[in-house]
Amino acid sequence: TAMGPVLDFIPDGFWADRKALFGFDKERVRSAFPHLKAQFEASLARAEDALADGRAFMGGEAPGYADFAFFMDTWFQMRADFGQPDAPVLNPFPHVRAWHGRVAAIGHGHSTEISAQDALDIAKASTASVTELVEPTSGFSPGQQVTVRTEDPGADPVAGSLVRLTSRDVAVMRDDPKAGTVCVHFPRLGQVVMPA
Repeated sequence: TAMGPVLDFIPDGFWADRKALFGFDKERVRSAFPHLKAQFEASLARAEDALADGRAFMGGEAPGYADFAFFMDTWFQMRADFGQPDAPVLNPFPHVRAWHGRVAAIGHGHSTEISAQDALDIAKASTASVTELVEPTSGFSPGQQVTVRTEDPGADPVAGSLVRLTSRDVAVMRDDPKAGTVCVHFPRLGQVVMPA
């Protein structure tokens, strides 16, 4: 939805990348835009209904996963908001607008910028450590060589030795010439784990 109003300003290279990764292109987004806009507004209406009881966040008084997952969509959409800078898409949803402000106020924590080489040097000097746990019902074994990739058709797989596979997370240990032995962590949701 956020791309709809700015389709013709997005470089061709971006569309080539999206087609390879997700299988969609500019014309597919153009034709789907009215439906996608209606679906986004329907999700705002559902969130408005949930927040109308006075709760501060989706699950109650404390922020949780649902808040951050939905915030990403509203944040991205508000930047585009169908080409209008004051986010009028939220006007019919005052509880969502207030909720958005509360989540935004949480902030992004504190970060320190470092160079890519410094990050690689830190990784190489560190010892990878993770609590091994491969659920017995997963069909996989600790130490098994696997690949992990997102469900997107054009995603690049990451290969390594399986150290974690639970309903919440996946982790593989791998050797990288630039970073040394590293443990790469993934959420379980949206990832495809395959024997290598």
